[in-house]
Amino acid sequence: MFKSGRSALRALLASFKRDNSERGIALIPDYTCNVVAKACQAAGYKVQAYRTDDCFFPDWKEVVQRIENVEFPVLIVCSLFGSTPGADDHLQLISKENPDLLVVLDECQNLVHNPVEFNKWAPNGGVVFSFNDKTCPGSMGGGLVMPHGVKVPVIETAIFHLRLRCTMGIAYMTAKKCARDLWHIITLMARVHRPYRPQAGFEYSVCQSAHYDLRPELIYKQSVARSIVSLIGLRRYSRRRSETIADLSSYLRSSEAQPCANCFENLNSPFVVIRDDVIDTFSSGTPFPVKVPYADIVSPNICSRPVFLAKVNIPYVGYQ
Repeated sequence: MFKSGRSALRALLASFKRDNSERGIALIPDYTCNVVAKACQAAGYKVQAYRTDDCFFPDWKEVVQRIENVEFPVLIVCSLFGSTPGADDHLQLISKENPDLLVVLDECQNLVHNPVEFNKWAPNGGVVFSFNDKTCPGSMGGGLVMPHGVKVPVIETAIFHLRLRCTMGIAYMTAKKCARDLWHIITLMARVHRPYRPQAGFEYSVCQSAHYDLRPELIYKQSVARSIVSLIGLRRYSRRRSETIADLSSYLRSSEAQPCANCFENLNSPFVVIRDDVIDTFSSGTPFPVKVPYADIVSPNICSRPVFLAKVNIPYVGYQ
């Protein structure tokens, strides 16, 4: 258990490099939060991006080509917006045909894989997860699921003043989120139309906030406590989110902002993906929270896929 999913990712990659210093390339999706790339770079890797399709699944042909051109590659496959490409038959075949390949399933948005099944076909990799209000509610915190026999990952000793700063930051963000959710609930109960205006730019982190700090430290106590409390109601939370997805999808289909077709309808996704050709629809705000697109991994002013996402992360709140 680590203080965030990204610090867990860095720790796992650092342990790979400790076992084989020639591992130096990490292959990541072309569209994902830039903190994935920053975690790889902090662990001493150069990052190469591979294409993903309209449903955010990897372009397996390009993945194979990139693997063939890299010695001792590390492949990171992210379950973005409810997609589950890690269970794909292509990935299992690639793993069997490339014994030097290490596969990391980034499940920070969708903790669904069975680590026992994963161990059968990728015995040297790992699964990264996060209690980040996507699938498992909690005040950040995250960790690794590793096959039996894999060495313990690199863990740093926390410096007191940094730990204090991160603790205060996480406590502040937790309080701010609770206040925001409470205000949202009140406005919904009062039937007040409260538009959500997306931020002006793309989502881009400089990894200085407490919840995106990349130092591989163990999980903080307040993250454990809130995660345990939240997990008690996870089944009800999951059911509510499924209902919310259905309601939002129905609303979007009846408007100009139709959701991405057929990609995520049967998944308990933390987002409803909205087509990129109706972005202007959201310039004046929407009645539900909207997540802005990810920026390019090296530039906060560029985006490879400018799609908006309707958030469904507010627990116990319906959108009927």
